[in-house]
Amino acid sequence: MEEKKNKEPTTPEVKTPEVKKKEWYMNWWGVVIAILFLPLFGIWWIWNKTKASNKIKWVLTGLIALLIVVGVVSTGSNNSTTNTASPTETPTQTQQTAQPKKEEPKEDTSDLKAEIKKAYDVPGIEVTNLETVAWDECEIKLNGDYERTIRNPLQPNSPLNNPYPLFTKSDGTRFNPDTTAVKNVVIKCKINGNTRYGAFRFHN
Repeated sequence: MEEKKNKEPTTPEVKTPEVKKKEWYMNWWGVVIAILFLPLFGIWWIWNKTKASNKIKWVLTGLIALLIVVGVVSTGSNNSTTNTASPTETPTQTQQTAQPKKEEPKEDTSDLKAEIKKAYDVPGIEVTNLETVAWDECEIKLNGDYERTIRNPLQPNSPLNNPYPLFTKSDGTRFNPDTTAVKNVVIKCKINGNTRYGAFRFHN
């Protein structure tokens, strides 16, 4: 006899329902992030994905619009502050890179300090340099017509007698003290590269 095999009872397979994942904008955290970084998405989400009343939708839309305006205004004020501050920094940078100008020596145009007097042992004009430095390339004029050039430097406090015959006009005429009185003396000398003058009068 054939032995009947006992069939094991089969259990029906139970299918687990698939859980649909919510879209990111259907989660609360997704909505918060979207409103913070994409304000226009918040307006779209309020009007298309919520079941709130129109009154609430308008209130929320107004709040989002207000946040957008505040953000734009604050950004513009920060940019203007940065732009106005930059020009004040430019002169400071320019002053740091600019090289200091060298001061040029000022020309000394003061009168010569001298003692002028008539010499009688050897008739002439005695000139004494009262400066602290030597005079160079001196020219002495009597009465504006008779001139004498001194080649050697005149040292300080060293009197130099200039006999009258050494003074001549441009035509070669020599000064004659017997026929012409000395009325004024003008000295022109160079001191440290500067040309300086001294004028003196005699009262006869």
